[in-house]
Amino acid sequence: MASLVRGLRRQQQPLRLAVVAQRTRQCSDSSLKVTHTGQVWQSDDYRNLRFVDRFKQVNPNFANDMIAAVPPMEVDDRVVYCDGGDPSVGHPRVYLNLDQAGPHSCTYCGLRFVLKKH
Repeated sequence: MASLVRGLRRQQQPLRLAVVAQRTRQCSDSSLKVTHTGQVWQSDDYRNLRFVDRFKQVNPNFANDMIAAVPPMEVDDRVVYCDGGDPSVGHPRVYLNLDQAGPHSCTYCGLRFVLKKH
């Protein structure tokens, strides 16, 4: 009996693969959009099945690009803290030591701080 069940499963597997291949050809063109992590698959990949009847929503405003657009804040103190700005939507306070040259980033929000030259 067990060998009969295994034989049936082997026969069904090519059928399943054929159905997956047919459905992936029907995927929307939006499934070919590249995300900020570089996620994109070939048009016949089974992972495109999730985009058969819907669009892949990719935000064109990547967080890294938005943070890079904000210039580093120049400060007078060697040790500063970042709390994300507004206390109601910010993050825990992070202290940054600015003794070394160059901008230093907050590990939560990515804001950069640099020691002002005197």
